[in-house]
Amino acid sequence: MIAAVAAAVLALAVDGLYVAILLSEGEGDLAQPVSIVFATAIGLAALALLVPWRRAWLSAGAAVVLAACAVVSGFSIGLLLVPSVVLALIASRRA
Repeated sequence: MIAAVAAAVLALAVDGLYVAILLSEGEGDLAQPVSIVFATAIGLAALALLVPWRRAWLSAGAAVVLAACAVVSGFSIGLLLVPSVVLALIASRRA
């Protein structure tokens, strides 16, 4: 439970940082569909870590989504998502 909450908090913090970076650029990148899908995927993965039922499946799925986002955004915020991926995997093994 603690690993899942920690993974969710870290993922939401990275998601907030990602949105803040997009807003600070002022180029309208937040209106791009890719940016919206990416930010939403991280947010939904974080929320999936907090759902009390079917915790093992949802934690594993959230780990896969977060890992995919980390690979896709490797040079921007991908490295910041790695601790969330590791904690989500730990949570899925302990559930």
